[in-house]
Amino acid sequence: MAYKIQVPKLQFDNKIVLNAASITIESGKSYCITGANGSGKTTFLNYIITGVETKVHKDKKHIDLLDFRRSTAFIPNNPPIFDLLTGWENIQYIRALWKIKDEDTYIQNIKMYCNLFELSQEVLNNQVHTYSLGMKYKLFLISMISRNIDFLLLDEPFTALDKGSQQEIYKVLIKFLKKGNSLIFVTHIEEFKNQLGDYIYEIRNNTLSKLQ
Repeated sequence: MAYKIQVPKLQFDNKIVLNAASITIESGKSYCITGANGSGKTTFLNYIITGVETKVHKDKKHIDLLDFRRSTAFIPNNPPIFDLLTGWENIQYIRALWKIKDEDTYIQNIKMYCNLFELSQEVLNNQVHTYSLGMKYKLFLISMISRNIDFLLLDEPFTALDKGSQQEIYKVLIKFLKKGNSLIFVTHIEEFKNQLGDYIYEIRNNTLSKLQ
């Protein structure tokens, strides 16, 4: 099964940020997007998940953009969670926001990923303002990935994390891919680009190109 995602030419104030681009996504594969700072990597991910002119085809058949986005999660490098809520309250908020009907499965997934990340119930009962940036990132990732999504978009997932947290997230992403899900991620860390990326793309001179 293959998905083709197409993004139109993006420009702001008559300045081209990214030429029209497309990427074909296979089940169980990961795609690394590289490029210099300001090259348009984050813009590309953002437009996939929010752009009104994004087009998606599944096995060459056009699919509804809303359906695609329901099966996709985007994790920015600074996750949008609420500091004055507890970790558990943030999880429940995301469940309600996405109108997740199968709460039992969602909570089972939450518990599984919390165990992988060693996030205890005691930690989840604390307000998020007491969390480190790494813990906040893990919390948001867990909340979104537990929705039983097919696609995961990550913007610099390893940059602000210590080595231990980087390895924990790496293991979770490998588990996610082994389920037949797909991953698009942005990173400048060579170790994870080479270990995690099945395919490497680069944005240079406003153009997305496949390197390997």
